[in-house]
Amino acid sequence: MLKSPKDRQDSPELAAPKPSASSTLTPESTVGDLWLYSLALATSQATRDAIEAFAARPLLPGIILLDGGRYAGMISRRRFLQKMSERYSLELFPERPLALIYQFLQVESLVLYEDTGISTAVEAALGREPAYRYEPVVVQRGEAYALLDIHTLLMAQSRLHQMTAALLNQRTQDYLVQTEKMATLGRMVAGISHEIKNPVNCIYGNVGFIRQYSDGLLHLIGQYQQSAATRSQGITEAEAALDLEFVRQDLPAVLDSMATSSERLFDIVSSLRNFSRFDSEAKQRVDIHKLLDGTLLILNSRISQRVNVIKRYGELPPLPCYPGQMGQVFMNIIANALEALEDRLKRERPDHGESAWEPILSLTTVILPEAPNQVIIRISDSGGGIPDDVQQKIFSEFFTTKPLDKGTGLGLAISHRIIENHGGTITLRSQVGVGTEFDIMLPLS
Repeated sequence: MLKSPKDRQDSPELAAPKPSASSTLTPESTVGDLWLYSLALATSQATRDAIEAFAARPLLPGIILLDGGRYAGMISRRRFLQKMSERYSLELFPERPLALIYQFLQVESLVLYEDTGISTAVEAALGREPAYRYEPVVVQRGEAYALLDIHTLLMAQSRLHQMTAALLNQRTQDYLVQTEKMATLGRMVAGISHEIKNPVNCIYGNVGFIRQYSDGLLHLIGQYQQSAATRSQGITEAEAALDLEFVRQDLPAVLDSMATSSERLFDIVSSLRNFSRFDSEAKQRVDIHKLLDGTLLILNSRISQRVNVIKRYGELPPLPCYPGQMGQVFMNIIANALEALEDRLKRERPDHGESAWEPILSLTTVILPEAPNQVIIRISDSGGGIPDDVQQKIFSEFFTTKPLDKGTGLGLAISHRIIENHGGTITLRSQVGVGTEFDIMLPLS
């Protein structure tokens, strides 16, 4: 560790270099985490002290100079030895103060704060003039200063590159596995939805006939009741056991319920088929509103009853796109919005009257007058919002704030790529505590 300036001036004792932190590097490591040399001498000390320091410590890259206890500059080993090897230097300088030789060697040192990232430090160090490119880097640590050997910095950068390459390779493998898994799941869902479609079509198509037949039978029973002069005891007992009047009132309601349920099941199967199908090479003109509604239908089990889903659909012509890919974009964004609402619901519980906040998922489509050839699809939520530092990485591959078992960091990155491949743009606006809004702009032609 650095000695205080006062201690350094009062005693010529040399401090041995010590590591400032653990040698374990991470992508977030800074120059303050590397091995730093903390030897400092006063400018009034004799040059002989510097000669002895460099002789005693072959790895010492340089010496910090202090004037009146304050940082005055740095003398590097390379330039110091180069100067001392000149003719008559060993006779002239040893007993003279370090301030004198510093005047001969003085160059502008590169000073970085200890929280400077390693990659940023390498860029700054190698950006110097060629003659000074391999000079030590001065690291400021509060009121103290230390030296970082340029080779240590370059080795740290190399190690980070190796770590990054290994991490990318692992994540690429994870991506390939996830892609294959999703492709397999897509084929399986497509097959299952195809198998379900036939019985669903049978139910959906026959409900109307059942209604027609039941109405006819009830009408026929009514005619028999009116035309029969007397009823046998058996018929009377059968009507009582059946509760005919109740059946006459309840049967239409049951058929209405079956018709609604079969229609919903038909829509779910259709939405699953659209979402899981493989797109053709050519774009198709698609009703975007049906894609949005189909996505909501698939995600219906995740939509809390307390969430207010607001649709503001404008008048849109069919949009040219790859429906499978576009459905994936809507699925990723809406699913994230629902998760944000669910997280905030757990914290605020608006149903208990503890907050004026209302959970809202809003879907808006519009063609702006100033851009008649563009459609905007806006998906917004009133969740907890996204911090600024996260917003900058939100579309980066493999970036996620979710646990490993809940997120891969690919959803929004893939969505961004899909929108770009459609010739469109996707932008994000978010405020912590207010909510998040995604704007997707796509061309109409």
